[in-house]
Amino acid sequence: MGTTDVPYSGDPAHVRISDEEIRYLCDTINSYFQRSISPSDVRWTYAGVRPLFDDASKSASRVTRDYRIELAQSPEHPPVLSIFGGKLTTYRRLAETVLEKLQEPLGISPRLWTHRSPLPGGDLPAKTFRRFVIDVRRRWRFLPITVARRLARSYGTRVEQIIGNAQSFADLGEHYGAGLTDAEVDYLMRTEWALTDEDILWRRSKLGLHMSEAERQRFAAALGTGSSACA
Repeated sequence: MGTTDVPYSGDPAHVRISDEEIRYLCDTINSYFQRSISPSDVRWTYAGVRPLFDDASKSASRVTRDYRIELAQSPEHPPVLSIFGGKLTTYRRLAETVLEKLQEPLGISPRLWTHRSPLPGGDLPAKTFRRFVIDVRRRWRFLPITVARRLARSYGTRVEQIIGNAQSFADLGEHYGAGLTDAEVDYLMRTEWALTDEDILWRRSKLGLHMSEAERQRFAAALGTGSSACA
């Protein structure tokens, strides 16, 4: 559920969703579904600060989500490129635009290629995702169907780097709940820069939503990062 657009001027490290925002989101959902929810039904919240380019709009919801790029150059100093605004859904186009602007000062290739390249794990050999899931289940028959689907959707062809030559679910190591095993944890820490239990349970997988409080605490203790603050 979400999101909301509320101006924030405090420390980004301390940003939290407000009670008013929670009520607003619940009321919005309740206008579409017969079964109503209330703030007491909320299991987890996430808040972040999105920097936007100040275009003098009076309302936060009307501020442009587009990005602005400025390149400062001088003979005495290296070029400095600054990015203002933008959003996650345009990051690949933004990256190509940045490289376009840096072609001359850095002497890099003008070739643009990322728009034709699949993201890591996205190079599915099958024609459809459904076919790929079937292939994953056929190759690693010991995987519970829910785990196979989630791993396939989350990691694509990189699921092989997680499961490898395992011959049983037990070969994947400790099971912490909701299908999370040592094998997946090792992959996230090795490949996706996960450092803490919060990184794994909430920022990478959202599996914390499907684990009990006891399971989340046990995982935090096993990882050696203390209790999960988001639990």
